[in-house]
Amino acid sequence: MRFGNHRKLQRIHKTEEVIKKVTDGIKMFCSNDECKNIVTLDLESSGRTIMCSKCHSGFFIKKKQVKDKSVKTEAWKDQKEIIRRTIKEC
Repeated sequence: MRFGNHRKLQRIHKTEEVIKKVTDGIKMFCSNDECKNIVTLDLESSGRTIMCSKCHSGFFIKKKQVKDKSVKTEAWKDQKEIIRRTIKEC
């Protein structure tokens, strides 16, 4: 099995798990202003944007995590300073 097919299977399994959670959920309205469909979602996903299957073609499985770039930039600045010092010493 190729790597891409494995990823597709993982996505399918995740969506199946989400569908199982959604079946016993809370009824809420779609967040699209023009749409008036009722969507059922579980308690865990109630904080996320809610859209029905007509407005959105899939499920929001997880939130994107924002990585801290400040640590990387500080380390890079330190490396630049070390390089400058070594060049000046030579």
